[in-house]
Amino acid sequence: MDSNSLARYFQKTGAKRLEQLDYNFLKHLQRTHLETFAFEGCNPLLGQRVSLKPEDLIDKFLNHPRGGYCFEQNLFLKDVLKSLGFEANTYLGRVIESNLGRVIESNSDFGRTHLVNVVNIKSDLYLVDVGFGGYNSPEPLLIQDGYILETNLNQYRIKQVESTYFFQGWIHEDWIDLYSFDFNIYTFGDYEVANWYTSTNPNTTFTQNLNIAIIDGDFRYNLKNNIFSILKSGHLVKKEILQNFDHLQEILERYFKINPSYLPGWHQKIAEILATDQK
Repeated sequence: MDSNSLARYFQKTGAKRLEQLDYNFLKHLQRTHLETFAFEGCNPLLGQRVSLKPEDLIDKFLNHPRGGYCFEQNLFLKDVLKSLGFEANTYLGRVIESNLGRVIESNSDFGRTHLVNVVNIKSDLYLVDVGFGGYNSPEPLLIQDGYILETNLNQYRIKQVESTYFFQGWIHEDWIDLYSFDFNIYTFGDYEVANWYTSTNPNTTFTQNLNIAIIDGDFRYNLKNNIFSILKSGHLVKKEILQNFDHLQEILERYFKINPSYLPGWHQKIAEILATDQK
């Protein structure tokens, strides 16, 4: 990432350029990123291409009121981190909980359709994931078996089983496997294949549903089709069914800081969502 784009990133997120490449700076960057760029998959929902080219990610995140999903978010943040001098690498993960409230068995034969960042600080490895929607950790998580990270939103930990690491969240009074990952060698071509499948397969959640999430301090905001939810410190405080286009657009701009209305087919797709009974 060139210096101009990096400066624009700091301006948009409001992050401070700290001197030390340490955990505190990394934590600050992860939090401000998550509070600026919504997790969203509007392009796949509308049949639009999802590009992972660095120049296209810079354009989408910095020139438009948009966010992105895991491949976009984490590759974009990795570019930021490496430009600052952090040692950051990306790895593919296997989603275990693909939908809110729907837990899939850990040994499910699902493909690797998630992407994560791992950052090395003084030989300690941290999971830095800004692309897991409503279950994102707001802070870097030390990759150490059994280590528990307490945040203002949820508790998180890593469970290691041989060479596989499970990212877990404390949800409904239990530790739930959310996804797994490992340190195999992956290339950009692997990411492009997984991204293409995730964004084009008619059976993925992104081609079927409007999924948007963002954090703001102690709050999480989630939108699943036309169901808008607000959680505070992990507890549901509001759930609302949106019934008209203008209200949904207002929610998107006010809470999620995005406006995808320039995308072809947006108005028609939202009309279809609003006309469907959501459960």
